[in-house]
Amino acid sequence: MPGSLCRLKMFWQRYGYWIKLAVSGALLVLLVVKVDTKLLMQSVRSLPWWYMPVAAWMYALAQTIATIRWWLISPGTRLGRLIYVTFSTQHLLFLIPSSLTTDVVRVVESQSSEHDSLSRIAGVVIDKVIGLSILTVLFGIAVWLDNDVMVPKTVQQPLAISAIVLGLIPMLVINLQPSKTVVSRIVLNLYRVFPSRTRARLGLVDDITQSLLTTLSYPIRTLSNTLLAVLGQVLSAATYLLFGLVFGFSITIEQCLFVSTAAQLFALLPVGIAGIGVRDASLVAMLASFGISPSVAFAASISGYPVTVAFAAGAWVMSMRRR
Repeated sequence: MPGSLCRLKMFWQRYGYWIKLAVSGALLVLLVVKVDTKLLMQSVRSLPWWYMPVAAWMYALAQTIATIRWWLISPGTRLGRLIYVTFSTQHLLFLIPSSLTTDVVRVVESQSSEHDSLSRIAGVVIDKVIGLSILTVLFGIAVWLDNDVMVPKTVQQPLAISAIVLGLIPMLVINLQPSKTVVSRIVLNLYRVFPSRTRARLGLVDDITQSLLTTLSYPIRTLSNTLLAVLGQVLSAATYLLFGLVFGFSITIEQCLFVSTAAQLFALLPVGIAGIGVRDASLVAMLASFGISPSVAFAASISGYPVTVAFAAGAWVMSMRRR
């Protein structure tokens, strides 16, 4: 059994990226086949001239908010440096099959010493926990407010309460003087995810734990990070209001919150590259349940890709100039 697991791990390390890329491509092709291509192209061509600049501004703002959150819980770092690292590594979202690996690369890119590296790692871990907790809580709230039978009535309240409680627990651990035992166990489990070569570069788990505890000793910073995480989710939900405006469909604020948080949770599934395909399929299904044409929903979903690709291309150019 251990030998089989080892071979499976080696197989995934070698071919995992290509498998995920194939899944993303297959889902996109399936969507193209299923929707009305004529209506899809008509919806794309009807985009106003100002849509792309506004979408680019919202994307840049979202990335900046994410970077400020990282900076807040990485004491002693320069915000300008972290912003540069964030925008110069956008292409990694398409080249690396795991967002966790992308975060590790960004830590390495921004470090100046071993201690600095541990501080960055601590900041990234806490930042991710806070972000996922806020996402889970807001998803629970969106489910609770759901009046469109997106979620069966029999499981609506249990699902909402479970999501809210699940999201609040990490927030309490982070903001209410967490015990070293809890933090140590969390770090140890996360630490085991990385291969031995990466763990050697990250340092000892005890050192990382101490860096986490040191970072958590700044409650104002963690609270500010939490508030910015909420702001980031509001911005994400506002994207769907923008979709409704430019593609001519009606969507409520509650629906925006539900679709935004649910699509992000689906995108976390490790079955595609950067959530491509998975997010699109889930978005089309959810918007269709609101009475929106699948073709229009798919057009809205892919309308942001030119912006993402443009930022990724710019990041690739920046990375080439550094070499």
